[in-house]
Amino acid sequence: MKYNPNSTSKEVLHQLIKRIINPSYSIDNNLLKSTDWPSVKKEAAKQGALAFIFDAIATLPKDLHVIKLSLSKPPTNRRY
Repeated sequence: MKYNPNSTSKEVLHQLIKRIINPSYSIDNNLLKSTDWPSVKKEAAKQGALAFIFDAIATLPKDLHVIKLSLSKPPTNRRY
């Protein structure tokens, strides 16, 4: 089977949404660690679910909270 980052991103997105609905839902941490998070962020934004993703990540173990950093975008406009 060929690796498809879009299908992986969608699967992670669906799992995170399931986690919000059911906080006891278990997500494969290895899947989360090997995920292309910018693709997940793009898919979540396209589906209007970006806030849910951040809420779901907050429910994960602390060692996975670094995922938020990869989803955050550095400020692009500076004020002088």
